[in-house]
Amino acid sequence: MTKHVVMGLDILPGESPSRSTAKYAVTILVNNKVRKKFSEVKKPGLLKLIDEYEVDVIAVDNIYELGEDTGEIAAFMSRAFKTPKLVQVNIINGKEYELEALARSLGLHEGGKIDPLKTSEIVAKLASMGVGSEAVIFENETRITIARGRSLTQGGMSKERYRRNIDSLILRKTKEVKEILDKNKIDYDLYYRKSPHGYAGSVFIVYAPRRSLFGLIKQRKGHDVHVIIEPVIREKIEFVPLFRRRKIHKARQDRYLIVGVDPGISTGLAVLTIDGYPLLLMSKRWLSRNQILKILSEYGKTLIVATDSNPPPMFAKKLATALNA
Repeated sequence: MTKHVVMGLDILPGESPSRSTAKYAVTILVNNKVRKKFSEVKKPGLLKLIDEYEVDVIAVDNIYELGEDTGEIAAFMSRAFKTPKLVQVNIINGKEYELEALARSLGLHEGGKIDPLKTSEIVAKLASMGVGSEAVIFENETRITIARGRSLTQGGMSKERYRRNIDSLILRKTKEVKEILDKNKIDYDLYYRKSPHGYAGSVFIVYAPRRSLFGLIKQRKGHDVHVIIEPVIREKIEFVPLFRRRKIHKARQDRYLIVGVDPGISTGLAVLTIDGYPLLLMSKRWLSRNQILKILSEYGKTLIVATDSNPPPMFAKKLATALNA
């Protein structure tokens, strides 16, 4: 039988979620049964529990109990070894309900004041029942950054010799990661800065969630080279009802587009009508193909993808294929 672990949380009265010392009441549910309860756990302790119990879902009645803004919530969630889903149980089909009323209607509470420990149990059980909405914080993408581990001013050997060795190591590690992704047929875009002796740095935009890379590529912070793996944070949190298929956003069909793209560490994007009227001109660091597809869907149907090089870069080819252009 597959193990399904839900961790219900409720921040204790008077605590601030932005502080590392914030305390929470916690209930651990394994296959719908209470496995463990904790009346007081500090925020760093939550991460230990998430990893120890291999938590699949974190359940809350307010996601901002984990951080005061999207950045703080994302930073907390991404520190777990395997990032769990985050579920706010009292948002159903876009409408927010009182937790107490919701619990009573489903037979999880008979009345009276609910203390934090009881709240943590209720939210865990609601999420286990499929009640609520997943707070989607991350894109279905992962960024892998390979960079120098220390400054070139650090001693031990000449600056030029050290640069040569480090850039060679970055090139070798980039090739290793590329081979792993290719072998496992995982889609990605690769950006890098060349140097006379290899790469000064490289970044992979991987079109797969962070958890799919576990066991394949390891994060490391070595003396000479860092490999940093992090999920890509969405610009806006989306609440998706549990056990409901997400609606697919369809592109406008009443306007045809010419799209110019200049891929790189900073990607340039131009959107024009078929008559050449400019609709959008922008550039953004680490702009992914998925992000471009979302942008273009708001403007119309792409007929042509144009680039300034021949042969066109793989990024442009893949974008054109995805757009059927």
